Amino acid sequence: MDVMYFLELATNGALAGLMYALVALGIVLIYKSSSVPNLAQGALTMFGPYLVLAPSRPRACRSGPRSRWRWRRCS
Repeated sequence: MDVMYFLELATNGALAGLMYALVALGIVLIYKSSSVPNLAQGALTMFGPYLVLAPSRPRACRSGPRSRWRWRRCS
């Protein structure tokens, strides 16, 4: 096995484990502080990736009042 491939797999595994740990820590922290399970935890967990992906997606723009919608960067 190539050393760089192993380092890439180890890094990806550690980062995925870190994400799971952060979600679990958030659930435990909210439950321990309020003694009520928070049913909106999944929505709050997915809010972060939406904030990262939203600016990177292209938006539909028109170049004139009668033109068709085209997928390109808005200026």
